[in-house]
Amino acid sequence: MSNKLQDRLIDLGEKLSKGYESYQEEVLLLISDVRKDLIARFGMIAPWESEELDLAENYVGANFLKASLLAVYTALVVSEYSDEEYWVGYRYTHKDVKKVPRRA
Repeated sequence: MSNKLQDRLIDLGEKLSKGYESYQEEVLLLISDVRKDLIARFGMIAPWESEELDLAENYVGANFLKASLLAVYTALVVSEYSDEEYWVGYRYTHKDVKKVPRRA
């Protein structure tokens, strides 16, 4: 996980603890930067990370900004999992999913 992204996530979480006003764009920018980071590091965005980042965007639309940050954090964490950890965790809620490449 990128230290810069992790630092931004923590900083934004602290800001949100004081209120949500005018932070939607900053959260959306973080989501966009995480997508770019995953593509830069892995050549693609794997299924679990993609779902979490899509969920994060939906949460922003509903003004659930802290929930959005949790989804962003989850995407960053699972991107670091070994293949075994990843597929065991992802299949827990996606019983019929087939393994696909996680890296380009």
